[in-house]
Amino acid sequence: MELRITVIELAKALSILQGVVQRKNTMPILSNVLLEATHSLTGSSVLTLSATDLDIGVRITKECELKEQGAITVSARSLLDIVKMLPGPEVSLTSLPNQHLSIKSGRTNARLVALSADEFPKISDIKGTVLSKIEIAQFTNAINKTLYSTSVDENRYNLTGVYVEPKDPAVFVSTDGHRLSRIESCLGNEPFLSLFQEKD
Repeated sequence: MELRITVIELAKALSILQGVVQRKNTMPILSNVLLEATHSLTGSSVLTLSATDLDIGVRITKECELKEQGAITVSARSLLDIVKMLPGPEVSLTSLPNQHLSIKSGRTNARLVALSADEFPKISDIKGTVLSKIEIAQFTNAINKTLYSTSVDENRYNLTGVYVEPKDPAVFVSTDGHRLSRIESCLGNEPFLSLFQEKD
């Protein structure tokens, strides 16, 4: 794998993925980000960055200048720390034969130990899912109003999130076994239900 991409865009993508990367070292590969450099169906060159904790998976695609296709995984935290210090405006990423990733920008050179992309867990594909635009402010507001009553006890996994019932208006419910929150919210003109429907 060999490519060039702007430092700003790479840093943005890695910052988003930090919220998903597994911090516990039960599986070392989960602390890594998967970098896949390919040509898209439209003919452009793209770098796809993926991260997962086996519950949540995030995939971000950025345009790049591709010299050689390939895939590799490296520590998401270490890569972001290096990218934040790069002079820019662009950075070159090259996978080396000895399972390392070379990072070059201006006079800055760095190397990170890498793991094979084959070891990275597969992230579910969302092809076939119909997505609709919703009001971000209203969605965030509904989550914030119910989030306080979720459980922080990881042993009660089913109570650590907010239940969303996809109808119009959408219903948000959470409980920690002692408190219960419920709120209804209209999230826009388009049906919220379509966020959860799949094409036949």
